[in-house]
Amino acid sequence: MITVGAVSSSNLRRKGLESFVKSARMVPEARFVVIGREQDDSIDRLRSIASSNVSFTGYVSDEELLLWYQRARVYVQASAYESFGMSLAEAMLCECVPVVTEKGALPEVVGDTGFYVAYEDEKATARGIKEALGSNKGANARRRIEELFSITRREKALIENIEALFR
Repeated sequence: MITVGAVSSSNLRRKGLESFVKSARMVPEARFVVIGREQDDSIDRLRSIASSNVSFTGYVSDEELLLWYQRARVYVQASAYESFGMSLAEAMLCECVPVVTEKGALPEVVGDTGFYVAYEDEKATARGIKEALGSNKGANARRRIEELFSITRREKALIENIEALFR
């Protein structure tokens, strides 16, 4: 189980980092990893509530991040609000099953390829993670990103929008 985001006081709740860490107590058989640069002393807060199955990587390179995505089975984005969710899409491309809130653009990215949980509800997050661990939706998640958000499709839409401005 992984989540990706800068570890900062503003992100503890906004990105759902606290919920992710708290939910680990309810899924003790799984490894939970918070990946992201530590920007302030909020890492101390996360460490103080973390169970023994939670680890923190700090900053990782793009190459290392890809390896984390490839090894993970589940990606959690328990945000209060999220625009597109690039880390989510990257994880889905690596066949991680997404567990997300229904906030912002997360449902647009995930569709029916993942599991939805209530914001700031670590019990619901733990249930969603358990469901994701038992599912086979990873390949569907990858297909969704390839089909709906490919670079070719985005390039075509961008060109069409630019051309429409000059008509």
